[in-house]
Amino acid sequence: MSMKKDSSVHVHTTRVPEELKLRCLESFEHGNGYKKTATLTGVNKYTVRDYHRRYRSGDMGWVRKGYPSDKGGAC
Repeated sequence: MSMKKDSSVHVHTTRVPEELKLRCLESFEHGNGYKKTATLTGVNKYTVRDYHRRYRSGDMGWVRKGYPSDKGGAC
């Protein structure tokens, strides 16, 4: 019996070091998309795609715990 992979589900099996996450953030801030950022950093493109989606939504929690976020909270 053949099991078909669900390409919409990506399991992260290793943690990305904070230094690489910061490089991804810097790349996004320079206007690079997830594919270019993945190439520049060597981080899996699907992981970077998830980071990019969160970055665009204002959620910066993926960078590191306690990183400032534009989501929620009163001003």
